[in-house]
Amino acid sequence: MTLETRRVCVECDGKVGGRDGAGLRRGGPARAAVRIAQHDPAAPVVAAGIFAPALSAGAAIGGFIAQWFEPSRGQFNLLVLAGMTAFLTGVTRSPFTSAILVLEMTDRHSAIFQLMYAAMMGYLIAFAFDRKSYYERMKLRFLSMLPNYTPEPVPEEEQF
Repeated sequence: MTLETRRVCVECDGKVGGRDGAGLRRGGPARAAVRIAQHDPAAPVVAAGIFAPALSAGAAIGGFIAQWFEPSRGQFNLLVLAGMTAFLTGVTRSPFTSAILVLEMTDRHSAIFQLMYAAMMGYLIAFAFDRKSYYERMKLRFLSMLPNYTPEPVPEEEQF
């Protein structure tokens, strides 16, 4: 049986890919739009899936910045890794974990100093934008959904 034969959908009058006119039966952009529209904004959003998007966004930012300097291939790769580390640190506020995670993923032990420097810069930039991490914000959001929750007063030295 060929791939095309397996993709033919009997329910959809034999259309390839199993899509009807709206593309709602087996997937596609229309189904994704319907799922997004049906999502309840008051429902809690779990923190699962933070690492992959943060690493991807950091790699894209690192690659974009690397283009400004016309680096060699090795320098370009190092700037991409630094972007991954800095962005992940900014999201999670854990510089050592971010640097070690990227270090172990790439097996580039010679880049530990550059990754730690990128993590430090990412932490400082994220701290300048917001003192609380993403996880702290999510914790407060989940706690606010509890029926008997009263927020703790913020000390004056933490207020801007």
